[in-house]
Amino acid sequence: MQTVRRLYVGSAVSAPEGWEAHLRTVVRVQTLCCDRKSGAPIGKDENRYFVSSLASDRLTPEQWLLVIRRHWGVETCHQILDTALSEDPRPWITHNPRATLVVAILRRIVYTLLTLFRSVTQRSETQRLVPWKRLLADIMYACHTLASDTLRSLRRHRLPPDSAKAVS
Repeated sequence: MQTVRRLYVGSAVSAPEGWEAHLRTVVRVQTLCCDRKSGAPIGKDENRYFVSSLASDRLTPEQWLLVIRRHWGVETCHQILDTALSEDPRPWITHNPRATLVVAILRRIVYTLLTLFRSVTQRSETQRLVPWKRLLADIMYACHTLASDTLRSLRRHRLPPDSAKAVS
């Protein structure tokens, strides 16, 4: 499958009340999935609309797409932390601001490691599409069922002599 994106950028001619000073550009991203071999469309195209306070000529088309992707990458991260890792409904620590910060940082480290595991280690397309809750359940199951004998039998990785100098 191949994804084709078409970008339409236009200057806003009017704005809703209260947005007059801020709404300058309207962006539409049309996404079409096509068969890689035949080029035939798969499914229907999808249109997403975005607004910006930047002037329409301020960014190149590639930069507009990059800004949109990065913004939604951050939103996706927060959505996963909120839903799969239950971050919002469970304030893990409520009385110690430093501890709250430490837990938030540790959760983001876990999220980053799980993202790397899912995108790098899980090579097949179907494995990469495993839902977050299933991935977390599998990891929890592995942690609960892992025997200490299994851990003892794991091979220790040794750093090459040159890498120890680079770390210190």
